[in-house]
Amino acid sequence: KVRDYEEYLHVYEGHCISNSQTKIFKRGTYWDVLDEKTFVEHPDAELKFGLDLGFSPTHPTFGVREYVHDDCLYITHEAVQTGLDTDLIPDFLIKHLPQVQHHTIWVDSSRPETISAINRKYLDNIKQTLDARGVEKGQGSVEDGIEHLKSYKMIYIHPRCERLIDNFDRYSFKTDRKGNILRDIEKANDDGIDALRYAEEQTMKNK
Repeated sequence: KVRDYEEYLHVYEGHCISNSQTKIFKRGTYWDVLDEKTFVEHPDAELKFGLDLGFSPTHPTFGVREYVHDDCLYITHEAVQTGLDTDLIPDFLIKHLPQVQHHTIWVDSSRPETISAINRKYLDNIKQTLDARGVEKGQGSVEDGIEHLKSYKMIYIHPRCERLIDNFDRYSFKTDRKGNILRDIEKANDDGIDALRYAEEQTMKNK
């Protein structure tokens, strides 16, 4: 009731679903953008990284860098590119996600051959590889991941993460021909959200 009053009215009071409820993450309720002066990275932050693999303009390769502080999730950087060949992924991540080479990056497990290639690739001719690992996807993993992200007091996004901000703003439930809102999730504007779910998978499992 405190967190999402419209959802409370629908579930517990029997009110009709409003159009604004098509959005899965409502800005100001679950997430917001902090300006650059306000967004100060905590020095003791335990960094986490996630990567959703893609290639097409509608489904790009999408990496995120984030951490948790005081039960809030902070997303500091994104790495987004369409048409990115597998052999270019490691250097691309190094360039756009600071310190990724010193941490595990959790990746969509449906592409094990790409994960293996990322781990084999030498970075800038130095014998150093990334530690990419596949997540354990299963039935209901998307819904569970969404509920986990919603469990944080707030998700704060750095303004440089423009594509992720767009994802959060557009990520929606499906509607039928009459405009009724369904509980199925629209398979669009989800690449950054998926990467974030992968980064958070180990935290979810620990909980």
